[in-house]
Amino acid sequence: MKRRFRLEARVLLVTLAASVAACAGRGAVRFARPQQAMRMPPGGLSPQQVPQFVSFGSDDNPHSGLAASGGGGGMHYLTELFASRRNPAGSGDARNFDGRPPHYSFYVNTKYITPEGEEDPALVKQSWAEAIEHGHEIGVHTHSHPHGKQFSVSEWEREIRLSIDHLTQPGGLDVARDQLSGFRTPFLEYGNHTLTALQRAGLVYDCSIEEGFQEDQDGHGFIWPYTLDHRSPGNFATHRRFGLPLVREHPGLWELPVYAFIVPPDELCEIYGVAPGLRTRMKTKNDYFEADQGKITGMDWNLWFEYGMSKAEFLATLKYTLDLRLQGNRCPLTVGLHSGIYADRSPEQPPNATVQERRDALHEFLDYALSRPEVRVVSARELLGWLQSPAPLADREPVGDARTSASLGAGFRYSVFNPKVEPDPAYWARVGRDMVARFPGSTPEAIWIVSRIKGRGAELSFPVADSADPLISGSDGEDRNEAALSLFDERGYRVWLQVEPGFASVEKLIHLTLRRYGHHPCVVGVGVDVEWNRSTDPDAGEPVSDAEARAWLVAARSYNPQYRLFLKHWLPDRMPPTVREGLLFVDDSQVLPSLDAMVEEFAQWGKAFAPAPVAFQFGYPSDRPWWQRLDDPPSAIGKRILAAVPNTAALFWVDFSVLEVFPPGRERPKDPLVGSRSTSASGRCPACSPSSRISASTACSSARPSHPIPSFVAWHARRRWRCS
Repeated sequence: MKRRFRLEARVLLVTLAASVAACAGRGAVRFARPQQAMRMPPGGLSPQQVPQFVSFGSDDNPHSGLAASGGGGGMHYLTELFASRRNPAGSGDARNFDGRPPHYSFYVNTKYITPEGEEDPALVKQSWAEAIEHGHEIGVHTHSHPHGKQFSVSEWEREIRLSIDHLTQPGGLDVARDQLSGFRTPFLEYGNHTLTALQRAGLVYDCSIEEGFQEDQDGHGFIWPYTLDHRSPGNFATHRRFGLPLVREHPGLWELPVYAFIVPPDELCEIYGVAPGLRTRMKTKNDYFEADQGKITGMDWNLWFEYGMSKAEFLATLKYTLDLRLQGNRCPLTVGLHSGIYADRSPEQPPNATVQERRDALHEFLDYALSRPEVRVVSARELLGWLQSPAPLADREPVGDARTSASLGAGFRYSVFNPKVEPDPAYWARVGRDMVARFPGSTPEAIWIVSRIKGRGAELSFPVADSADPLISGSDGEDRNEAALSLFDERGYRVWLQVEPGFASVEKLIHLTLRRYGHHPCVVGVGVDVEWNRSTDPDAGEPVSDAEARAWLVAARSYNPQYRLFLKHWLPDRMPPTVREGLLFVDDSQVLPSLDAMVEEFAQWGKAFAPAPVAFQFGYPSDRPWWQRLDDPPSAIGKRILAAVPNTAALFWVDFSVLEVFPPGRERPKDPLVGSRSTSASGRCPACSPSSRISASTACSSARPSHPIPSFVAWHARRRWRCS
């Protein structure tokens, strides 16, 4: 049975610092692209455009599982498990494996088809041939499964050549040589000699290097597979943390990494069917487990044996890891298996799961993955083919020069407390429809604001019975949201319910809001306007900590595990420093001198959080001097944003100018708006008033002297008058 050992690496962490610094000085961290770019899908596609690939790869494979072997499971079990399933139908596009049978890869030690094996070699050979006949990929895992960390190139070449010979010769498995593309090293022990030997043997890809152990990667933004033209980010990280050898450039050789699994944090454990404290329990198994990161080598042996997981814990970890991908950049999920672990004849048994429980866990996870419409289960070779010629999902084609509007939300921002904009729900349904028409393939989406600042706290736009919190109040008997949300349910909208907390408890506001409206299918999550976080001044909202973001997301997901949380501000430093899972980051910058300036600023916002999804509010009256000159402001602005910010998830036109751009029952007026006003008595931005008119050369004149608008970067250093 293959094991994944860290060996002496754990004790090397402290002593490696100097050598890492020296290696960095010699250029050891040169990669093909900036790591931020490597976190995005290939071909200029956005995460929403691509399938969520899941690739299972089984190592060793010593047990056939055929009836004559005297025990079930093993290879035959895997082949039967996949044979009865299909990938989601999609639009029937073969390039994305829509509706096709799912396939796995299996990397074999060819000693198991010789007398050196653990059962009749003819049966093992038969089970491997059966898998190939069903379209699964066979790969090389050496002949004898050696510890090769200190091997020379010639020693690696001997092991690889012997394995290939057994697989391709008529007396062996008689596989066509061109079917052999991939390799995984035993024990995930590799070095430059390993990779050199692979290339000399004519193999196309390796799948031995671990990725995801970088501290800034939380599972939703792992680096996509890459070629080793400029070394490996994952190798550098594991060298630094675990003492594995640094590798050099190996041009043209692909790396399909072993990505880390991530154990669910306490606040999400119950959602995934396990008791809170799973990370703490894993820490008791292995002291080197880092509970704040929750990462484990992405092989089933590590979960079942190294960490002694139960069926429920195994499932929770795989499901959570997949969900992070779906909520993030859709980096392929690789699942390292050992078919022998699921065999009745396996000589080793993990401590907390029977063989039937292990099979059931794999069965249930495969079904969970295939229940997600974005998922495609493919072999590593199939995945590599797509990476070399990436294709967008067929129902998510690009819009003009921009990237796809697949799953893009297009709609509006509206507060029921805005006294100047109170059309009926049908009007808002029409605005969403009109925005979607500008971005084909998008979905109508809205930010629906359900609270406002009142004193130091928050006033909700629906009745709140017996609130014991003096900072939270409700309306007097009138529910100002129900009719609109019911209509949005019917029209297939996605709706975010936003709160402006002041000094009120955000968690209480989330519970009150979702307790009342969580039954609406249109609701996809809640939002917090961070400009009003522990503040009654939008320029002084306090930053959100990682702990707060997690707690707010947990509060939302206590009503629906699929709910998400958006956080809105115009300064990136107000956002949580590292938490990204389940979050949408909304920028509502305004008082910008031009469309170019807006796009530049929004692009910086997108880069600050990539590959996490971002969204943008625009159409503020303070920017009217330039957007009113556009033929179709929502379309022109939105398409420029999409072209510049590939992780854009939603576009929202704001209600402060919605009646101008989407006039009820009439065409948009064509006469330009000109003129200017001074500060309003309320102290708000004068452009927020419908009666105000500001020239193209001035904006928010009350906020600064009357001179040309400075660059938007310099303007950030100044106080802004903002529509709130």
